[in-house]
Amino acid sequence: MSILNSAGPEGRQAVTLRTSGNHIACLRCSIEGFQDTLYVHKGKSQFFYDCDIYGTIDFIFGDAAVIIQNSTIHVVSCSETIKSSVVEASLVKFVPSIRSGSYANIGTRDSMDDEHIQIDDLSAHLGSLFKCPTPSAFYAVFDGHGGPEAAAYIKKNAMKLFFEDAELPETSAIDDAFLQELENSHRRAFLLADLALADEHSVSCTCGTTAL
Repeated sequence: MSILNSAGPEGRQAVTLRTSGNHIACLRCSIEGFQDTLYVHKGKSQFFYDCDIYGTIDFIFGDAAVIIQNSTIHVVSCSETIKSSVVEASLVKFVPSIRSGSYANIGTRDSMDDEHIQIDDLSAHLGSLFKCPTPSAFYAVFDGHGGPEAAAYIKKNAMKLFFEDAELPETSAIDDAFLQELENSHRRAFLLADLALADEHSVSCTCGTTAL
């Protein structure tokens, strides 16, 4: 989540986020402003993790007990001759990095039949196969039934099915036409996955998987 105060750098005090209270947590937030960006007003155990905080002068202040961990503090450089609209535009164009975690639980089953894919930077992973103007990620869960073979097979071949055989569209702008073509591409990929799984002799006919 991004929180932006666009008041400008002309020396005015303009708080972007004020926190007052105990046990407050901000995770993976971008807090953007100029002077007095983050006002940790009062309270105990306020926690900021994996955040980006932007400002010029005294932009983190207050009386609260705060921990800022694994975060980046950006000092915004601007002169009096730069108009606020120019600086604001640079903040709006801030490109976040996508980071994720995963967890798997076998539950009450005898064996783990599920698989998953976790790719935070899709463009870097696929190289020339996929280009997108905004950060893109790919996450998939394969819920196996009757054994792990089907889920493992789809995981092994998912990138080819979804990004090569299904002809994933490329674009320089995210618009309704691109999103519709992306949906159509995913539909083709699911159909290709069904056909490929049916033809794969190493996978038992009593084994299957759903995909998300």
